[in-house]
Amino acid sequence: MTDQQYMDALTAMFGATAAGQVATVYKVTDFANGLPNPQTAALARVIGDSRLVCTTFDTAERMAHAGVPVYMYNFDVPVPVAISATLGATHGSELTSVFGTSPTFAADPAGKAVSDLMQRYWTNFASTGDPNGGSDLKWPALTEAMNVRVNFALQQPSIVTDFRATQCAFWRAGYDMQFVGP
Repeated sequence: MTDQQYMDALTAMFGATAAGQVATVYKVTDFANGLPNPQTAALARVIGDSRLVCTTFDTAERMAHAGVPVYMYNFDVPVPVAISATLGATHGSELTSVFGTSPTFAADPAGKAVSDLMQRYWTNFASTGDPNGGSDLKWPALTEAMNVRVNFALQQPSIVTDFRATQCAFWRAGYDMQFVGP
């Protein structure tokens, strides 16, 4: 993909005026090491953020505002190269970890450890409404004042704050127009 193709894709998705605004938030230069090239990586992030990451975060914030306990996570374990050399972690790719069904776990101790941890959290959540328990890293709830989530990765889980906050604030302006209250 070229810079022009990137802009053409943004224009097709968002219109000419908004495409320039999106390109300002998602600069191709910010994806210099992106695969298969920076333009495609930038477009993939635009699509992922606008249609999944930031919409999910927006819903989570609205639920937290309503007093509902919310626990967010990021799955940062890439899809095996045999499946795709460029996808990285994708929507739904965590399901084999949640259910312990990946055939690669037998040869991948780090992947198996992530799966075991996720299964403990999911089991705790299903049993009590809170993923925490035992000696695992404490998974903090997202609140109106605190944008936090657990990052599941092969190295160790960690707590991430303000995950894609700038990008989600950009998309939030559009979402707010859809939720006009009394």
